[in-house]
Amino acid sequence: MLTLAGSRFEWQRFTDERIVNESGEVVPPFPGFPKSGTYRVTEEKLQLVTDDNVRLEDWFTVDHAGHRYLLDAKQHNAFLDNGKLPECALRFTAVANR
Repeated sequence: MLTLAGSRFEWQRFTDERIVNESGEVVPPFPGFPKSGTYRVTEEKLQLVTDDNVRLEDWFTVDHAGHRYLLDAKQHNAFLDNGKLPECALRFTAVANR
């Protein structure tokens, strides 16, 4: 899940799959996550910079069938080629402040 609020982002990944090493310990599925930092949107791109000043790969916003999606570069190029969204495309969802 990628949350954008104000000028900040928080990116969390999750899965219900658990991998166990030879010692019986659960291996973290997504090392380095969650990530957080600042973001900005320019020319249909989402740019993320982590709190430790690392710029992550750009994401692209796409409007399709009445919804807005967020695609990585590979997904975006495929969408431009064939007009189809990947099965795992992130969809923007507005959430009211609580």
